[in-house]
Amino acid sequence: MKPSTVILLVLAFLGFALISFIFVQNTFFLSTVIRTDDHTAREVAEGKAFFEQMQSKEKSCDLSDGQFAALGEYYMEQMMPGDAHKRAHEMMGLAEGSEAEEQFHINMARSSYCGG
Repeated sequence: MKPSTVILLVLAFLGFALISFIFVQNTFFLSTVIRTDDHTAREVAEGKAFFEQMQSKEKSCDLSDGQFAALGEYYMEQMMPGDAHKRAHEMMGLAEGSEAEEQFHINMARSSYCGG
């Protein structure tokens, strides 16, 4: 086999490997973003339901931590919709889905809706 043929085969293989690697990385990244966005959207919808129930006096401040977290997520989304919400988390060093982020939303909802 000629050296130029071997070089072409090696370059083709490396190109294919690189393209495959990029595809796998982007697929993982996009699935993480979609999963995170779905989680946030679900929490915002739950929080909105709790907010409406509190407004109509169906619920009071006897919510669980999970319910307060959803309510806080909803409240923050109202103040900073979409990417602004994500950027605020990043600026505060809160990783999406982390315990610190969850506690932040719980504290926000308790102080905003229940006075502490």
